[in-house]
Amino acid sequence: MAHGADLYVSPVGNDAWSGKIAAPNAVKSDGPFLTLGRAREAAREAGPGTTVHLRGGDYPLAGSFELSAGDSGTKGRPVTYRNFGKEVPRLTSGIDVTDRLGPVTDAAARGRLQATARDRVRELDLGAMGVAHGGPFPDLFEGGGGILEIYHDGRRLPMARWPNSGFATMERVVSGSSQLNAGAGAPPIFGYRDDRHAAWDVASGVWMAGYWRVPWTIQAVRVKAIDTRAKTVELAARVPGGIGSKYAKAQGSGQEPYYVLNVLEEVDRPGEWCIDFGARKLYVLPPEGRRGRFVIADMADPMVRVAGASNLALRGILFDISLGGGVAMEDCSDCAVSSCVFRNLGSMAVQVAGGARVTVSGCDMHDLAEGGVSVSGGDRATLSPCGHVVRNNDIHRYGILKRTYAPGIDVGFGRYAKDWRPPVGVTVANNRIHDAPHAGILYGGNDNVIEYNECYNLALDSHDVGALYSVMDWTSYGNTVRGNFIHDSPNANGVYLDDGDSGDLVEGNVIARVSVGVFIGGGHDNVARDNIMVECKKSALHIDSRGTSRGYDLSHGILSNRLASVPYDRALWRDRYPTMPAILKNPELPTGNVFERNAAVRCPKVMNQSGKPEHFRDLVNRGNEAFQGDPGFADEKAMDYRLRPGNKISDRIKGFRAPAIDRAGLVVDADRAAIPPRETPGAGRSIDFDSTVDMDATNRQRPR
Repeated sequence: MAHGADLYVSPVGNDAWSGKIAAPNAVKSDGPFLTLGRAREAAREAGPGTTVHLRGGDYPLAGSFELSAGDSGTKGRPVTYRNFGKEVPRLTSGIDVTDRLGPVTDAAARGRLQATARDRVRELDLGAMGVAHGGPFPDLFEGGGGILEIYHDGRRLPMARWPNSGFATMERVVSGSSQLNAGAGAPPIFGYRDDRHAAWDVASGVWMAGYWRVPWTIQAVRVKAIDTRAKTVELAARVPGGIGSKYAKAQGSGQEPYYVLNVLEEVDRPGEWCIDFGARKLYVLPPEGRRGRFVIADMADPMVRVAGASNLALRGILFDISLGGGVAMEDCSDCAVSSCVFRNLGSMAVQVAGGARVTVSGCDMHDLAEGGVSVSGGDRATLSPCGHVVRNNDIHRYGILKRTYAPGIDVGFGRYAKDWRPPVGVTVANNRIHDAPHAGILYGGNDNVIEYNECYNLALDSHDVGALYSVMDWTSYGNTVRGNFIHDSPNANGVYLDDGDSGDLVEGNVIARVSVGVFIGGGHDNVARDNIMVECKKSALHIDSRGTSRGYDLSHGILSNRLASVPYDRALWRDRYPTMPAILKNPELPTGNVFERNAAVRCPKVMNQSGKPEHFRDLVNRGNEAFQGDPGFADEKAMDYRLRPGNKISDRIKGFRAPAIDRAGLVVDADRAAIPPRETPGAGRSIDFDSTVDMDATNRQRPR
């Protein structure tokens, strides 16, 4: 019977050696293995309780490192892959192309480059390399468009774009809006302002990415034609819903933002690059100051794929540079990903689908093209919890390419997921989530707990979203949002229960300097109590009856389909959520909602109520109070929102339970040895998501 072993792997090891000691022994050939694959074979032979120690250095991957049920441990005796001592093993799928870069040889390409950059730009022949993700882009896409990325000394380089930062704005919609010529199938055409549009070679391929209709969905579209006399752009594909702000007249608002990407004429900033899809060549203007190494990411599979395993742990590993994600776990149980660093990835850092009791803890995740952690599991039919835990992770600078609906943490969010699997019984706790263009946590499902997280600097270039956001499900009862510290995200609502979302408890949160503190958009049986809202831009609380005007009744496709997907009328569901069946009598009305004992500190309004008074006949609105000045915070300048003894809030709001704000955010524990300093938050702060980023100090906490 196998009893486990300590095995070792090293970038200078040898698969012919025994793998039983950390350093090579020339006499006995008793040194570490070279590859993870050989270590996996030996770990399977050794059995439960085996630890595979990875020495520091690079472990190149040409495909996913795969683990399965045969790699499982047992309860109390897991199989562990972890760093050796304080060394940092780096898994990477990057391909070094430094020596393949040369001067631009194509005369037409040289002619398109700006004179100041022409002799400095370097060329890479992707066709000769046989890359898998050299394009072209689809006519319409979100995110990265499925093409490779390029890095210089560990820094993601920005794709060439105009303007170099921020957005241009449409001058007017000419045709193809949701209100103007939509029925005739007219092509999307809009007027532009800047004469720079005349410089681009449409025949070679020009794409524009924009918030064409709504401020929460950004899509890239190929350009069919640019008319320089009329100063108009015709797009090659119809944008869902048409172009032009949904909140404006048929010609749009004149403020719809967009930018142009992957245009050779705009390779003008050090570090910028683009691909000529026809010629299969990449052009890059090297960063200034040092030569460095150029690496491309072309592998789209997860770096580590785990299927059906149990009692397996990954610890203290750096996942760096890949077009895919870091770790994907499917139908696994009692597994853990801890004290790892995930950076420079093209997909979600960690994906957990199905299974039970998987923990993602103490990890740093940053500079991600998409999001941080996605998690689903449990059984909604029986309300059996999965028990997954996402805890104590620092997740930031994500959504770099997929700027919306790629959150820091995705808890079975359904509206835009290809495989909608709302979870039951996930815990998301003590994470720090910040500096991103859209949402912090998206969630759906039942009986999930989202507690003691810190979220800030979110929605940096989008609007009408929540730092914590759930949407369009009458059946997502039992979720608890408590003890979170949400702040400095003026374009976002703090907790946003959108478009009929129902059955949540929002209590004991501190929400500062956002648009609206707690926003209920037409849903049912939501309870918001004992929250403190500080300097919210619009109001502390909001509720509306949008279902009456938008047709949120039993004929509504998404809402009714989600209702039909669960046994809401069976005894188990009726007992667990006794008020839910009653909403079906008038599903378009916002019934059963409660706002009680909430404090609005220096907010323009305590409550904003949008709809006819008769729509809110059963709304419970009690004990919500407005405060000016300092209501008794411990140290507001230091963002310490604990309440001092004798504070005004506890004095005026009878029965108020002070939020446990001291428990929010990252903690030092067995999986996190140190807490990195909080980046300076502040209203109006933004990031240039297309700039190069210094990675030299990203291993901010050493795994124990």
